[in-house]
Amino acid sequence: MKRIILLILILLGIKTSQAQWEYSYFSLRTGANLSYITPQQTTAPYLLMKNQEGNYQKLFAAKELGLEPIYNFRARPFIELQFNYDFVNDKGGIVSGLNYNSFTLSQNFYLKNNSTPQFTRDITIHSIGIPLYVKFGKGIFDLQRYFFGGVQLNLNKQITVKQSTAWSDQVYIENYTSDHFINRNIQFIFGFNYMIFNVEIDYQPVNFLNKDYVNNDKIAIYSAQKDDILYLKT
Repeated sequence: MKRIILLILILLGIKTSQAQWEYSYFSLRTGANLSYITPQQTTAPYLLMKNQEGNYQKLFAAKELGLEPIYNFRARPFIELQFNYDFVNDKGGIVSGLNYNSFTLSQNFYLKNNSTPQFTRDITIHSIGIPLYVKFGKGIFDLQRYFFGGVQLNLNKQITVKQSTAWSDQVYIENYTSDHFINRNIQFIFGFNYMIFNVEIDYQPVNFLNKDYVNNDKIAIYSAQKDDILYLKT
């Protein structure tokens, strides 16, 4: 991972030393992160939910009941301030900046032949992102039409966990600012921009949740989480 990032930075440095700058400007980008990825593997032996006393309880044995997971669609906002360095030939450039980023991992668990979800959990990450990527195409500045790709460092600040069951109207919502997640992680980005319209694919090789975290009941509540998070930004 570190070698890949170092290689990208070296290539950016080489390209920068060869380029003449004509356009340097700020821009603002807003939109939504669209996620479909499961927050818990289907191989988890049981599902957990926090009760009113603040302790985690085992709801049911997921395997024994034959629970089928369905990934939920979730949309979360982001906003990014970009600083653009465009080359004089209008065919390439470099972008960095700062953003507020959030997205949700969500999943319902269903019993077979039952359309009502028995258990729902949403885990939302809130982070500050520092992107660095290159853009390339014809008419970078004049048409604002280009492809782009690079990396982003996420400084994770908080997660919000929302849980509910079919047999209760109560929804449990909790915020955590440490221990439950890793402080920082890297994501790779690739996308296309035309004027004010853009679409981006983001990939995080490592899950932001702390799989080694153990709660007061000695349960590693995130141990079944998946890596390789992939989501769409538009």
